[in-house]
Amino acid sequence: MRPKRATPADYPGTVPLGHHGMCSGCARRRARGVSGPAGTYDPAYVVGEVDHLIGTDEPDNIARRLGYGHLDSLTSVLTRQHRHDLVERLTRTEQLA
Repeated sequence: MRPKRATPADYPGTVPLGHHGMCSGCARRRARGVSGPAGTYDPAYVVGEVDHLIGTDEPDNIARRLGYGHLDSLTSVLTRQHRHDLVERLTRTEQLA
């Protein structure tokens, strides 16, 4: 992305900066009414995927598969969705590993 008021000649091979300082993907998501940055999943999708993936891989790897940097980020999403059972299963799986 190139800064506002910059020409393609100043920054060859780049695209203009999106709406109000957001990248174009985030601006498209905001226009559709979807919150959160581009590249994040709907929390309901995350809950379903975690439920399916528990026990198949280590908890940190599951978090990375879903786009979270660490298990703590994933557990905070699950807590906000009131899925304490999944948080407990994830942390129990982490303790066994």
